[in-house]
Amino acid sequence: MTASAEDGYLFTHPLTRDAAYQLLPPSLRARMHDLAAQSLEALSGNALDASSPEIAAHLHDAAAATDDALQRGALLLREIAACERGAKWLVRQHRHEPARALLEWVRANAAAAARERLAAATSIAKSYEITGHLRESERIALDAAGGDPLDPAGADSDLRAPALLVAGSVALLLGAVDAALARFETVA
Repeated sequence: MTASAEDGYLFTHPLTRDAAYQLLPPSLRARMHDLAAQSLEALSGNALDASSPEIAAHLHDAAAATDDALQRGALLLREIAACERGAKWLVRQHRHEPARALLEWVRANAAAAARERLAAATSIAKSYEITGHLRESERIALDAAGGDPLDPAGADSDLRAPALLVAGSVALLLGAVDAALARFETVA
């Protein structure tokens, strides 16, 4: 570790940095990550930009470090929004794999509302479709639509319609015209 009056402390080795980080009390780590996220949010104005995934990462670390359940819930909601913004930005950059990673986190997060989880799953399916992973796209889209797209006991139709459209589009690409028509008719 080297010190400079202008730069503060520079850690010359990542293990030294990690050891110093672990010595910080969890509440201080949570506060520092929250402040970093707030600073990045203020700079970006919640725009779709490269800072969104970094904001999400700071919010994730802040939520993991806090013992306050109410604060953790608020941080998770901000993290979900940052993940959604970050994924949209990454898709616009044609970086589907890291976008899917952010969306998978939203999809698996119990703090996300059902609508957010379903929208994330549909976006993941669309990303797989765009990148040519048609079977994976179809599997995820049908899962998001409630499994069997013709099952009347599945998810509400307004929530499952976008997923069914992706599943229908994929079926067309796979040459399964009858399956595509059935999915499209279910939406209509």
